[in-house]
Amino acid sequence: NHRLIVPVLKTGQTIEWLSWQGRDLTGTGERKYVFPTNDKSSRTLYGYEQARTCPIMFVVEGAFHKWAFDRLGRKLGNPVIENCAVASFGKKLSPEQEDLIVQSSAQKVVLAWDLDAAPQIHKIAQRLNGKKMVYVMEASPDGRDHDELSDEELLTLMSSIRPYSYELAAEMNARYALMKG
Repeated sequence: NHRLIVPVLKTGQTIEWLSWQGRDLTGTGERKYVFPTNDKSSRTLYGYEQARTCPIMFVVEGAFHKWAFDRLGRKLGNPVIENCAVASFGKKLSPEQEDLIVQSSAQKVVLAWDLDAAPQIHKIAQRLNGKKMVYVMEASPDGRDHDELSDEELLTLMSSIRPYSYELAAEMNARYALMKG
């Protein structure tokens, strides 16, 4: 049904098959993303082994979002952008994923999810506060995902990265409420 299937592996000393992610490439599917039953993707962060030693970690929703950062980083010749994005496979973090972030070398964590994740961003930022410096990257105003943006548009969003604060959380929640109608 025109889905690209991406394997989800936990890498390290051994490789463990956790899941797969399927994305509708046509834009006509009932669901953009599908996962199998017994999905275990929340036990890792896609791209973590490469990003775990980065000074900054961009936490994005899915593999396609991560690949958009990788592409932009290669184009700019910027290894921090190219190598430091990880995918959480959704708009929340499991305790295992939070532990991976805390254990990483990253001093700064940028939550770069869609606007509908505003309530989760607030919860996660509070839990990571004191362990990492938490930042938020604005979502595309028209609702497109990172991988649907041009490199220039993604770079513009990156320039909107701001330190997390209660004021920013209130602003995001208000925009999200307006978006929902």
